[in-house]
Amino acid sequence: MPMEAVADRKLGKARLALRRLLAFLLSLACPGLGQYYAGRPVRACASLAAFWLLFVPLAVELPVFVAWGPWTILASMGVAVALQFIVPVDAAFCVQAGSVGGARNVKRWLGGIAFALAGLAALLFMPEWLKTHVPRRLSQVPSSGMRPALQEGDSVIFERDRPDSSPPLPGEIVALASPGNPQEEFIKRVVGLPGNTVEVREGRLILDGTERTALSWDGGPGSNGTERLGGKSYPIRAKGMGEMSCLDWGPARVPDGAYFVLGDDRCRSVDSREWGAVPADHFRGRVLRIQWSADPATGKVRWSRLGIDLTAR
Repeated sequence: MPMEAVADRKLGKARLALRRLLAFLLSLACPGLGQYYAGRPVRACASLAAFWLLFVPLAVELPVFVAWGPWTILASMGVAVALQFIVPVDAAFCVQAGSVGGARNVKRWLGGIAFALAGLAALLFMPEWLKTHVPRRLSQVPSSGMRPALQEGDSVIFERDRPDSSPPLPGEIVALASPGNPQEEFIKRVVGLPGNTVEVREGRLILDGTERTALSWDGGPGSNGTERLGGKSYPIRAKGMGEMSCLDWGPARVPDGAYFVLGDDRCRSVDSREWGAVPADHFRGRVLRIQWSADPATGKVRWSRLGIDLTAR
């Protein structure tokens, strides 16, 4: 074979490899754009739709639905990451020798720009859609108000409320929208149902005239009391652990269609003592377990906290 032919073949292979790499990177940046670059517009549209409607929901939901365990979580996260590369890999294989060479015309470039804009719009709006439609999702604990059950740096999974969901029960840990700012999310414990009379004195809960908090130093590290509510027993931090003051409340009746919520760290929590009872439509779901935990100051993973079941606490 002539040397020129060998050189041309090698050059052709190098160009094909570069085009495939470019298609991969384009679809990595904007799902389906690499397929469009390869001259497959229908496949490009299908790839964009599949990525946002199938692969991303699977990647988001798979790690939060599997039974917790170190290997199952790692495996599900691995599958979730792999799903993100299906479209870019497909784009690379869509590029064939000579399939991209004649693509330099105005209509094709305009179509590519329009497709990239559609992908950008999906990138901007789909995460918010997923945030409000997937059955389970993660929420990060923003403050120390739920110590000792939850700590800053914990990420919890909660089951999203649906129209047919049962109402919150006493003692349950829930995710809810802040009454002052619906974009802000809090994790609190339900302590008062509609019609209950709630009183809080120095962090101790008095429900319908009965005190539910027993102060002691046996509740576990970082607590000085135990509360019993709705069949649950959980440690709390009431006044007496160095706090100078602790916000009191009531007694007052919880209005219909609303719930009284408290943080377990009573002297540091922002909750219904400041907002008042929370309307039912502010609840986003029941908290199930701690999915991930890392010290916010050092970034060190707190392995002992991973997978803690919060439905029984």
